[in-house]
Amino acid sequence: MQSKSKNQKSKRKLFLFLLIIICVVIVDFFSKRFVLQNLQFNEPIVFIENFWQWRLVFNPGAAFSLLADAGGWQKYFFMATTLLISGYLFYLLLKELHKTLQSVGFSLILGGAIANLIDRFLYGAVVDFIDWHYYDKFYYPTFNLADSAVCLGVFLVMINIIFFDKNKE
Repeated sequence: MQSKSKNQKSKRKLFLFLLIIICVVIVDFFSKRFVLQNLQFNEPIVFIENFWQWRLVFNPGAAFSLLADAGGWQKYFFMATTLLISGYLFYLLLKELHKTLQSVGFSLILGGAIANLIDRFLYGAVVDFIDWHYYDKFYYPTFNLADSAVCLGVFLVMINIIFFDKNKE
């Protein structure tokens, strides 16, 4: 009886983690759809002067536009890398469902990775639009909601490792 209830609990947890992944993908997809329909390429819409704007850009590279000017091969490299890493993260998610904080982190990372992978399939690059800056002195790289989910997921996994992982030495 105990293992049946434990199995049910694991199924419920897995369902919730899959729901997080799906929600990240859907919210990111519709935010990008809105931006693609309402913004002109590289034309900012200012929300807070000298601090926050939306500006549609396409990033063929990775984080911080790494390899953006590599000539096109990077699209396939990043797609393959994303699929491999996502497969491994999903394996870890299934293996360690009992680590709730880590599993939420993995789910956010997976949702963000899948969302940006969809962009690469559809547009050949990732759609970015959130642009933070300080006057003309500092510009943070333009990003999207999927990127935010990945960063939050990595943060949660790190918190789990530092404070809650019982396997650390």
